[in-house]
Amino acid sequence: MEHPHIHPSYESGVHPADDIIKRTKAAFVQDDTFTVAASTVDDGTKEARYAFMSISNEVGLASAPQGWARVDLRHDRIDVNQRSDEKVIAEPYVAHFLTTRQFAEEVVLVPKAPLKDSDTDTDSTSNLHPSARVWVLGMFFDAPSNRSALAVLDGETMQRQATVWLDHASAFSLHGSWQAPVE
Repeated sequence: MEHPHIHPSYESGVHPADDIIKRTKAAFVQDDTFTVAASTVDDGTKEARYAFMSISNEVGLASAPQGWARVDLRHDRIDVNQRSDEKVIAEPYVAHFLTTRQFAEEVVLVPKAPLKDSDTDTDSTSNLHPSARVWVLGMFFDAPSNRSALAVLDGETMQRQATVWLDHASAFSLHGSWQAPVE
């Protein structure tokens, strides 16, 4: 898995540097990783529960990215700040793979518009943490047709909602690219 991104609303929280260092050290001592559990911290800022990224394959071999994944940053962790109504997901990640000879690029996340359900007063159609409420946009190259496309995935389900095909192949890159207009 490469090039992780989180919901844009969670990217610029202000955290005292000492607090981040203390929590990181505590997490390292607790479970031998530098992962810090996602939660609302004492100063009221929010941390994302989910990260989205490109994924190569599930067999552990290095390959070109062939899909995208949503990773639960709290998987198998006890979080005292977890909301009582928040569903705990059993899987550490949910992946959306492309077909053979299609190659994924890095994702761009677009927040979903809020949905207000008058009966439940929630802004989501699922029980996932709000950091999953994004549209996952991912360019990919289809080698058999020598064309590129934009896939639009629902961040809450990781199911493809739309595919926008280009008439040509876009320059394949890791972090996005610009190409002169095709005439």
